Amino acid sequence: MNAKKCKNDTKLSVEPVTFGLVSLGCPKNLVDTEKMSATLMENGFVLHEDETSADIIIINTCSFIAPAREESYAVIREFCELRRKGLIRALVVTGCLVQQKGEGLLDKHPEIDAAVSFSAYPRIAVIIREVLDLGSRTFNGGQDYELTVESPRLVLSGPYSAYLRISEGCSNTCTFCTIPSIRGEFRSKPENAVLEEAGELVGIGIKELILIGQDTTAYGSDLDGNANLARIAGKIGSIKGVEWVRIMYANPARTSEELVNVIADTPEIVKYLDVPIQHISGRVLKRMGRRHGEKETRELIEHLHNRVPDLTLRTSLLVGFPGETEDDFQRLLEFVKEGHFQRLGVFTYSREEGTPASRMGKPVPPEEASGRCEEIMLAQQDSVFKFTRSLMGKRLDTLVEYMNEDGSFSGRTCMDAPEVDCAAIINSASVQPGDIAGMEVVDSSGYDLILEDR
Repeated sequence: MNAKKCKNDTKLSVEPVTFGLVSLGCPKNLVDTEKMSATLMENGFVLHEDETSADIIIINTCSFIAPAREESYAVIREFCELRRKGLIRALVVTGCLVQQKGEGLLDKHPEIDAAVSFSAYPRIAVIIREVLDLGSRTFNGGQDYELTVESPRLVLSGPYSAYLRISEGCSNTCTFCTIPSIRGEFRSKPENAVLEEAGELVGIGIKELILIGQDTTAYGSDLDGNANLARIAGKIGSIKGVEWVRIMYANPARTSEELVNVIADTPEIVKYLDVPIQHISGRVLKRMGRRHGEKETRELIEHLHNRVPDLTLRTSLLVGFPGETEDDFQRLLEFVKEGHFQRLGVFTYSREEGTPASRMGKPVPPEEASGRCEEIMLAQQDSVFKFTRSLMGKRLDTLVEYMNEDGSFSGRTCMDAPEVDCAAIINSASVQPGDIAGMEVVDSSGYDLILEDR
């Protein structure tokens, strides 16, 4: 998909230089990657499909938890080797790891030419040109930047879906989380900017807008007036050309009645909600610094399914937290087996320096935490497969994304977000990529659905 033209016509005078990019971590990071890519292209740089053969390599890192940092460092080491061999002209590292580690990243990896954090992204083309022309090594830090229309963007999430970031940062006090120290305090993107950006994305052929932020349900809490997630989601749904609006990262403590109603009553908002509850044991939730307990969580889930009968509910869980007992875990396991969630992800606790949880004593041993994680996933697998069997013969709105070599199509149903959920195989001669059509569920393959137009 082509990048949208920037309103600022100022361009660097540069010789064609190719760049490759590696985007790690969450959808918020991907939006940053899309913005940097479009900025570079507008300033004369050329995106190379094979990042290992490009002149410039940009690695947009994640450092939310230890495994994410390990992945980031592994990718950095891989490209540092190419830089040492002279196979690339410059290595640029961006993202959360840069914000977290600062100039120490340059000290640790002398092959890195530039380390760039969030506030310097608009200058990415200038920074890279200076590296190439002057041979300088540079650190550009900072987490503060203006939240406005995120354009231009080279949409990389899929041919017909795009993430629409409505906020940045987080002001919650979860004891295990490093996001506030990396991304800063919560702040909402102004409503007019959100709506303008949504209109621009629809204008380049996007059918599905996926609302993201560290805590989307906090949207508007720092703005004047009556802005909130329910109202902005409803307004986005009313934009001509928008077919699906999907809401991610809804904090259970802020999932309001107004939001539930707008999901139920707005046709363009898919009957899907991502509500990361983290745990069900009230004792563990309290230690986590969460604002909801077991009673509130159960009441919310029951209300969601009653008010929106066809709702697909996704959640994320965290096991192995310091002080999580076998009884706490069994309570969580039994809760999962009750089948409340059609989509679920589970993670093991990662001790993060500087967080309150890191001072709560020893966490559950890694082997035991991994075992608990596996038990949760096996229980959820049984629940999902049972749910899938209940779908046989039903028609589901399905976004057709790609044609396969065998003539079938790949896509996603309205029940599934990209990357984190299930895929759909579509056997039909009457659809084309970009269509959203009602398809009958005829079979399944593992977690994925097989659909036909009957």
